[in-house]
Amino acid sequence: MYDHSTPWYPMCSWSDFIWTTSLMALSLLNYAFIIIKMNSLKLTSTNKSSSPEVRVCIQAVFLCVWCTFVQFHWHCRDYYMPDSRYSSFFSNFIWIVNCTTNPTLCLTINPTIKAAFVDFTHLRKIKSKVVTVTPYLTTT
Repeated sequence: MYDHSTPWYPMCSWSDFIWTTSLMALSLLNYAFIIIKMNSLKLTSTNKSSSPEVRVCIQAVFLCVWCTFVQFHWHCRDYYMPDSRYSSFFSNFIWIVNCTTNPTLCLTINPTIKAAFVDFTHLRKIKSKVVTVTPYLTTT
């Protein structure tokens, strides 16, 4: 993350943590205002036109919460995790999962992207048509 041997390391690390966490909190506050505005316009999940908006809000809020958790874990893991290879494994695993969070949410929430992915990977079973062949008999 940072070079631990520099004298400015603690200040840079905590300023980065405070900056990213405050931006995530600001993003969550903005999404809260968006949800309040959507509710005031009476856009509910039963309305066909609001379904994409609700999905986008769910995705955005989840990504904000997840990224805040990852930042918190990265900066504060020394306080609540022991120094072992398993904690390092867990920390690296969280970063790998962090890279797959947005595509996974897009595949699960967006039906258009989900259908295109299923068609691309050939996961949908191809329905075969049964054709009956009857022999043509000629009488002479």
